[in-house]
Amino acid sequence: WFIFSFIHTGNPVYPFFSSVYPVGLNGNIFNPINFSKEMWIFFTNLADPISPIYLIFAPLVFIYFKKFSTSAKIISAYCLMAILVWYITPRTGGGRFILPYLPTFSIISAIILSKIKSRLIYNFLIILILLISVSSIGYRGLANAKYIPVVFGQQTRSEFLSNNLNFSFGDFYDTNGYFKNNIKKDDTVLLYGFHNLYYVNFPFIDSSWVKRGDQFNYIAVQNSEIPKRFSDWQLIYRNQKTKVDLYTKRGSKWAY
Repeated sequence: WFIFSFIHTGNPVYPFFSSVYPVGLNGNIFNPINFSKEMWIFFTNLADPISPIYLIFAPLVFIYFKKFSTSAKIISAYCLMAILVWYITPRTGGGRFILPYLPTFSIISAIILSKIKSRLIYNFLIILILLISVSSIGYRGLANAKYIPVVFGQQTRSEFLSNNLNFSFGDFYDTNGYFKNNIKKDDTVLLYGFHNLYYVNFPFIDSSWVKRGDQFNYIAVQNSEIPKRFSDWQLIYRNQKTKVDLYTKRGSKWAY
């Protein structure tokens, strides 16, 4: 992916450090009030929320830090670096961007538990962890119940994606097989307005990285109008469900 990004954008970590997804140390980042607000959002109100257990254990890190072994202190520093990296980048990913680090947060929580001498506090935290775990599993179970028919073969993958993807947001799926049946391997489709391209299964160039000289013979537009520079292209396909329009200009290859 790094090589692909570098070839098409000149930036191996695209979209970071680009106008699409800027990263920087501006004055607002060093504002302690802003930092406190963002940390509260981090622990309690992310779009993809993380377990509240980490907020409960966060103050205990400072209390028991001196009792940590060298390896535990290194793990703590790693957790802090993860939070700081999340903080200085745009927080559009909700809890997803911190997900790889949560096992490390859990290790620190377990280390803190091992340092607690009070049996009352220890038992209280264990019960709290169990209650939060059970409620989280129940909540996630209800949220993921829609996948059960697919898992057990009662619904096809195609039916599930057609019924559950958010096409108004920019998800794409070839619901009726038009692209599969009409776009050949030597064709190229220039895409406008798409957000999630997980299920694009044909040669394409996205408008976010297209550059001068790139060739294409189709233009697909989702949830928007075709750019004015291509206003003379002909509409050949429209899908009301996925909100995708496909255009061509006599099937010829054109350079951007």
